[in-house]
Amino acid sequence: MLINASLLLGDLPTARRELMQTNPTLLTTYDASHAQPESALFAGELLMREGHTEEATRLLETLLASQAPPAHGYDRVGRKLTRAKALALLGRPDAAIEELRAAQLQGNRLLWDFDYFQRMDRLTPFAALRKDPRFVAMIGEIEADNRAMRDRLLQQSQPAKEG
Repeated sequence: MLINASLLLGDLPTARRELMQTNPTLLTTYDASHAQPESALFAGELLMREGHTEEATRLLETLLASQAPPAHGYDRVGRKLTRAKALALLGRPDAAIEELRAAQLQGNRLLWDFDYFQRMDRLTPFAALRKDPRFVAMIGEIEADNRAMRDRLLQQSQPAKEG
């Protein structure tokens, strides 16, 4: 939570200090293959914002490789969202939107990241997508789906009116 808040506020020294305490190898090896995805995303974002683009790219590419879709079987929504964040940080909006759309088509309707108490459209990895019409439309579609589901549930929970 502290790393996320520090990045949100632009307090890069605090973000770096906390990342060094939680996973120091991310900022020295630039290898996310055995790291928690969120830590790798935070480290990649920090490196980008510090101007270490090459190192950030190396780190985020290893994250993408570790989160790649399986050759066969189920590709979890969480992996798609991780890939979308990494791709957005790497400046690949088309690929990020593609991953987000795939997660939506798979049933993802969560607008809130419950680990960090932020809406998807406010997450810092997606900052570059906030004005992208495709991203805005996708957020609107999810909001509409959520409203429709809520209305159906409310309707079903109402006692039947008698005659």
